Amino acid sequence: MTGSGSGVARYTYHHHLRASLMEGALTGVLTLNDVVARKALGATQFQLVVLTMAPGTLSLLALVLAHRFDSVERRKLFLWAGIVGRLVLFLVAAVSGPWLFLAVLSIHGLVQTVVVPAQNSIFQNNYDSTQRGRLFGRASTYGGAVTAVAALGAGMALDRSPDIFRWIYPAAGVAGFFALMRYGAIRVRRTRSAQESVPETPPGEAAIALAPAPPDDRPISPLAVLRETLGRDAGFRRYEMAMMVYGMGFMVMQPIFARLFVDELQMTYSAAAWAKGVVFYSVYVISLLFVGRLHDRFGLHKLGIFATLSLMAFAASAAFVRTPHQAIAAFALYGLGMAGIHIVWSIGPIEFAPPRAATRYIGVHIALVGVRALFGHPLGGAVAAWFGRTREAFVLAAFFFLGAALLMMRAMRLRERGA
Repeated sequence: MTGSGSGVARYTYHHHLRASLMEGALTGVLTLNDVVARKALGATQFQLVVLTMAPGTLSLLALVLAHRFDSVERRKLFLWAGIVGRLVLFLVAAVSGPWLFLAVLSIHGLVQTVVVPAQNSIFQNNYDSTQRGRLFGRASTYGGAVTAVAALGAGMALDRSPDIFRWIYPAAGVAGFFALMRYGAIRVRRTRSAQESVPETPPGEAAIALAPAPPDDRPISPLAVLRETLGRDAGFRRYEMAMMVYGMGFMVMQPIFARLFVDELQMTYSAAAWAKGVVFYSVYVISLLFVGRLHDRFGLHKLGIFATLSLMAFAASAAFVRTPHQAIAAFALYGLGMAGIHIVWSIGPIEFAPPRAATRYIGVHIALVGVRALFGHPLGGAVAAWFGRTREAFVLAAFFFLGAALLMMRAMRLRERGA
């Protein structure tokens, strides 16, 4: 790999890229969760709300769990996360209704509250701030390409045999398990300023003498973490306010996609996969080629403004689609916006966190996802149920995205003034 900076960064990217490819296979299948629940398992609108909100709501546990695993050796952490959170998808082979399907996916979401902070700690310590967006975006680009292929393959298989989801999900779980094994193989340098030399393409890691990053200080309670972190860091607080409003718009849409596809547009699995998989992730992948560089050049807030305005355009378009082809085309805007959000959401806490505080900041960041999940998903489902269609819910989401763009703009101006 060329142009990736230090030996530590090259070594980390070696594993990060391969993990992203395997993670992409898992994500491609999970993209169709709501459509499978609606078409194959007959999920109601309420069950779609619960299905889509469960992973986000479980993020509330991030403040509790984030520090519980600081003392766990990193390789063991990823191993157990892979067994419990990824191989659990083998249970999909036995589901008989939407509730068991929901339970399995909830276990996957719960384990993610442990996985994400561990992953981000690697990125913070092993990627320098000047190249983090570019390298993260590059690995995500290749992972997104695999996601698009996996989603389309799953959709085509489901159209031929709807019951085959019982075997597709276990296969995706295996791919996700090996992705976490790759992350577990990465050694984390002690500080971001350390300049240890690491082999560019190591066949094994036994000779790499990198110590785990030191744990954060441990506040007394999760609420104390939230209060203290947001209270003392105005920049991080303003960033999280913008992300809270963005997240409300994002979550309003999640329980209504299946209703739009299945009930209003009568889309096949393949058509849904073209929208949520191929078009979305193709644009997402192409966009990641430049949004990571936009972050490194223009900063977090400008990229956030661009991303949320793109999502506003998508939500407004989705409100008025009338055919499957129109819906598929609209998802190009969704891919563009979410590529930017992927960088802004993933790297934001790392940029604000002082040394040794990454786990705490990421824990707060993920926990706030759970807070908005308690309101956003039910709101989207309630609006769609009240009006008997999805248009009004998409319009509501568009207003949330506009509000997020305005808040991000205000945060940028205050940061430029040093406030």
